[in-house]
Amino acid sequence: MWLLPKFYHSHGSGDVPRAASAGGLSFGAGILHAMKRWFWILDGVAVVTFVLIGRESHALGNEWAATLRVAAPFLIALCLGIAATRAWRAPERVVTGLILGAATAAIGLTLRRFVFSDGTATTFMIVATAWLIASMVGWRLAALFVGRLADRRIAAAS
Repeated sequence: MWLLPKFYHSHGSGDVPRAASAGGLSFGAGILHAMKRWFWILDGVAVVTFVLIGRESHALGNEWAATLRVAAPFLIALCLGIAATRAWRAPERVVTGLILGAATAAIGLTLRRFVFSDGTATTFMIVATAWLIASMVGWRLAALFVGRLADRRIAAAS
């Protein structure tokens, strides 16, 4: 199954993916391996990017304290979503991105409204939900596509 890493092979000074062979790892599986370690950073980048774009589009500037205040409920929600779904078990799955995006939006908007006492206009809720789901699903799809494409090219060259 293409969602599961194949083998992992170490090349001396570090872990370097190589074409699948006896005991080797395909490049695509190497991408999946990296995703399992760093998925939470990419999801966090999706949240912070949303906040930065929103603040810039409203000409609010990007002072770190203000940006963190806006991002905080969504970052907290992301952490809760990761813990509740045990996303670290299969972070590369597109359905994981879909669930995390929806949970981050729903919990983040709730926290923003009731804990942080900030506004939740309807358009903001729609844009936040769409961005979070699209970006958390999108980077997973892109990584899987690149991994599969690289595996095909390596297999064709062999």
